[in-house]
Amino acid sequence: MLKFTLHGHACLSIVADDANVLVDPGAFSKLDDVGRPDAMLITHQHADHAEPGYLAQTSSPIYAPRDAIDVLRDQGIPEERLNVVEDGAVLTFGSLRITAAVGDHAVIYPGIPTPLNASYLVDGRLLVPGDAFPHIGDPDSVEHVLIPIAGPWLKLADAIDFAQRYPSAKAHPIHDALLSAPGIGLADRILDGVLGERFSRARPEVPIEM
Repeated sequence: MLKFTLHGHACLSIVADDANVLVDPGAFSKLDDVGRPDAMLITHQHADHAEPGYLAQTSSPIYAPRDAIDVLRDQGIPEERLNVVEDGAVLTFGSLRITAAVGDHAVIYPGIPTPLNASYLVDGRLLVPGDAFPHIGDPDSVEHVLIPIAGPWLKLADAIDFAQRYPSAKAHPIHDALLSAPGIGLADRILDGVLGERFSRARPEVPIEM
């Protein structure tokens, strides 16, 4: 059994029979009901993906790109909890096998520094991109892809192009806390019109089984 649950914006929990992993517990997400994960994966250091106060009050090991680890260390997270994720790393939690692709965060504007970004491919079937549009995994094997739809670094056309790289996958919108309710509705109508039955907005806190 494998299922994932979205907790708002970019945060999700991934649960197998023998593992519980939380990804990107950030400041824009609802973190009250995420349980006690065995591990936490961070895609990059921005606060909407890694909320320092939440991370400090937990005890789970944290996995993140090198520059994010440096930031978390400076924020007082104990060294023994911190684990650097390198490009191509394979992380194993129980029966979960998660492959990381580490590259650059998408460009916000020329001259604005951007951090490293780790995308995570879970069991070859669920793709969590972070703030980038990575090329990772077998396009025909990915069953679910999370697509960021709003942020200072993207336009909706880029999100659609990213979803189209994975023609067999359900495309679930994330990274939308900057949008109003009407804005989310408009984005969803466009995505549904282009992607058709592949488009699926996950209901908050409702698990999706894979």
